[in-house]
Amino acid sequence: MAEGERRDYTPLYVRIQNYIISKISSGEFKTGDKIPSENEISRMFSVSRITANTALRGLVSMGVIERVKGKGSFVKSDMNTPTAANVFSGGVRISTKDSPVKKHEVASIRLFFPPRAVREKFGIGDRDQVFEIIRPVKHLGELKYVDYTYIPAKYLRDEVILSSKLGETYIHDYLKKYGSLKPSKVRIFLNTPMRDFLDLSYFGDRPPEDLFIWDTEISDETGRLIAFTVTAGRRSDSTPFISFSLS
Repeated sequence: MAEGERRDYTPLYVRIQNYIISKISSGEFKTGDKIPSENEISRMFSVSRITANTALRGLVSMGVIERVKGKGSFVKSDMNTPTAANVFSGGVRISTKDSPVKKHEVASIRLFFPPRAVREKFGIGDRDQVFEIIRPVKHLGELKYVDYTYIPAKYLRDEVILSSKLGETYIHDYLKKYGSLKPSKVRIFLNTPMRDFLDLSYFGDRPPEDLFIWDTEISDETGRLIAFTVTAGRRSDSTPFISFSLS
């Protein structure tokens, strides 16, 4: 591999899904439009029909497209684009086992009175404090994306955050061990709006204009939101690669 050349480890079916989602978000594929068929996708991406089918079935599960037998696949009329692509509308149940270890750099932890947008998301009062945890993720020393996580202090057993643990685990695994409410489901939304309360200085003095944003929401068994993460990364670098263990 030539010096400076980057490998793309994103699975082929995920690349296909992100291609179609980007076309919908840009308006090139509109509500009700027919998208490329399995055969067309196979030729476009030089993949097997099995891979193309896997990508399309995933988009159906996400609520992005609908497949009509004998006619093809179409952009769903009730999909909320371009501001948000609902990936797992019903939520994915979190496994009782720990997820594979993932390394983060814990750049900042603070306990503060959050802005109204955060309070309203959790349905908490203006005197309830929330932890903000900022964790950049790098590859070979290069910043790939930044996670901004928010957890109400009252949802943690000891109302403290152990930074040594956050560098080696996912938020939902951390909450399973240290939370007063146990996480049960995860929902992810792609291409969500930028929040004005995010500290973008991690991207330099002038944040890039092509930031891609996605949200991860964690709820308990009753559906109560107990944590959410806003992830920001350069659009060219930060194609979401989403993987879950299902109970």
